[in-house]
Amino acid sequence: MSRLVQLLIKLSSIKAWVAGVLALITALALVFYFYYPKSVVTVGVQTTQLVNGQPKPKSTLEKLKKYLGENGIELRFKTQADAATEKPNLEFLINDPEVDFVYSSNTGAKLPDDVVERYSSLGAVSKGAILFYVKAGKNNIKNLKDLKGKKIIFWSTPEGNEKPAFSSKEAKASIYSSDYTLESIFKQVGITPENTNLINVWPQKVNMTQDWDVWITLGGLPGKDAQSHDLWNQISAGQVELLSLDDLEGVSRRLSHLQFSRLPASAHIPSKAIPNKDINYLATTSYVIVSNDLDPSIVMILAEYQKKFASEQSVLSDKDEFPNFSQMGAFKPNKTAEDFYAHGRPFLSQHLSPALSAFILKILLILVPMLTILWPLAHFLPSIYHFYVKHKITHWYKDLEFIERNYLKADLATRQMMKDKIDEIQMGLQEMKFPVMHLHYVQEIFIAKEHVELIRKRYGL
Repeated sequence: MSRLVQLLIKLSSIKAWVAGVLALITALALVFYFYYPKSVVTVGVQTTQLVNGQPKPKSTLEKLKKYLGENGIELRFKTQADAATEKPNLEFLINDPEVDFVYSSNTGAKLPDDVVERYSSLGAVSKGAILFYVKAGKNNIKNLKDLKGKKIIFWSTPEGNEKPAFSSKEAKASIYSSDYTLESIFKQVGITPENTNLINVWPQKVNMTQDWDVWITLGGLPGKDAQSHDLWNQISAGQVELLSLDDLEGVSRRLSHLQFSRLPASAHIPSKAIPNKDINYLATTSYVIVSNDLDPSIVMILAEYQKKFASEQSVLSDKDEFPNFSQMGAFKPNKTAEDFYAHGRPFLSQHLSPALSAFILKILLILVPMLTILWPLAHFLPSIYHFYVKHKITHWYKDLEFIERNYLKADLATRQMMKDKIDEIQMGLQEMKFPVMHLHYVQEIFIAKEHVELIRKRYGL
C-alpha cells in the first residue's frame, strides 16, 4: 500500500506530471507511427463494374480508389458469386458483414426497421435516368398508359430467382432493386405481366433484330463505353429514338422518390442534334449507404470525395446539385457526413490526415476524463500523505515515550516486548523513503532515529 502511495506522490510532482504526460503522448505517437493499422474499407459492387478484380478505367470506382489511397485508405472490392445470382447492392450490404458501404438507388420501398437502424446515408450523389426508346419511325406513344399491350423489352438480372423478376407472375421484384422501381411506375397505369408482354432478355443484349416496341433502360445515358456502345451507335445512326411521355410529371407526384426531369434538345449527341427536342424522363436518385459501424474518419473522406466529384456538372445534373439530403431516402443522414457538408473538415483534419486526427481525438477522449479525475487527486494527495506520515511518526513517538517511562519498572517478559517494539520502530524508520518529498519529513525522521538510538544506549538494548 505504501509503495502505491509513494508512486502517486511521484505523479503529484508538477515536473513528474508534465514529464509523464509528455512521455505518454510520445509513446502513443510512436505506437501510431509504427503499428497503427492501415485503414481499409470495402465496397460491394456488381460483377460488371470490375475487370480482373479492378474498377474500369476512368470509372467512378477508379477515381474513388485513387482518392482514398491518397488519404491513406485502401479500397477493396467485393462482388457476389456471379451475375446470375447477385442481389442488388443494398441487399448485398445488408447480408454481408464484410461490406462497409454501397451505392444504391432509392426504390421508394418501405424497408424493415432493423435495416434502417443499422445503416445511414451520405446523401444523394447522382441520379439515373429511366429512358424509353422506340425504333425510328414508330414514335406514336404519347403517355405511359399507351405502353399497355406493347412488347416492352429490358435487361435486368434475375436476382437469384429461377425466372427474371417482374416480367413474370411467378417472381416478385426485390424491394431493393431497380425492378421494383419499374414495377411501381407501371402499377400507376395498370401495366402488368398479364396484359403486357414484358421481355427481360438477360443475359443477352437487346438488338434491333428482336421483336419489340419499346426498349427501357435504367441508369445513365448510353455512351461509347463497352457496356452501352451498341445502343449509342443505334441512336447515333438514327435507328432508335427517345420517347418523351407527357404524363411523367404526374406520375412523379404520386411516386415522390422519383424526380421528374427534362433532357434538353441536343444534350446527348450535340454533333447530330440528338435528341431533336426536349425529352421528359423520370430519374432515380442514388445514395451512398454506409454501415453505422464504419469509422467516422473514413466516412468523412467518403463524404469529401462525393463533395468534390459528385458536384460536377453532367448531362443529367447541374453543378453542385449533389451531394445533398434534400431528397430523403429510407435512411437517416450520417452525422459525420452531414457536419462535413455544412462545415467542412474539423480543425485537426485540416492539418493532419483524417486517420491521424481521428486517432488523436480518441486519445483525447481517454486523457480528458483521466485528467479530470487525476488532477484533483494530485492536488489533495500531498496533504493526505502528509497527514499519513505525521500520524505514523506521532504514533511511534508515543510508543517510545511509553517505553522510556516504564522500561525500568517492567518485568522480563514486558521488557522483551518493548525491545521488539523498538526493533519494529527502527525498521519502519529505515524503510520509510520519500523519493520526491523527502525534505518535508527529513527532520522528523532524523529526530525519531536519534530518539531510538538514545533509548537503546540508555538501557543497553
